[in-house]
Amino acid sequence: MKSFFLFVLLNTSYLCFAIKGCENGWHQFGNKCFYSRNFKVDVDEMQIICSNLGATMVSIHSDQENRFIKNITSMSNLYWLGGYRKQLGKSIFAWKDGTKFDYENWWNQQEPNQINDVNASCMSIFIPSGEKAPDWHD
Repeated sequence: MKSFFLFVLLNTSYLCFAIKGCENGWHQFGNKCFYSRNFKVDVDEMQIICSNLGATMVSIHSDQENRFIKNITSMSNLYWLGGYRKQLGKSIFAWKDGTKFDYENWWNQQEPNQINDVNASCMSIFIPSGEKAPDWHD
């Protein structure tokens, strides 16, 4: 069975993934299928969109997967991820899909930086132009 992911643009675009055969318009990476669109939604709308597609918000588990996401999304856009802060005041995160939070190389030097901000409990990814790897933010 394959996984499907969907991305969302922050003011943000969306990105989802699912585990099933990749349908037209989806992009396969390993056993996951990813779907990306550039229109602005908030994180709650993103969850609904992914659910309606039979998918979930994206979790990232390797540098290769991180770079794959860059290749299927639009440069200079911000996308929601399926990560969240587990506890206010702590820099401990989890994935909404329940998978292990085992990849942390993507933080900017200043990130995560809003550990006491209740409005910064979600995660997003900025897709830069050029060769630079995507930057992740809380």
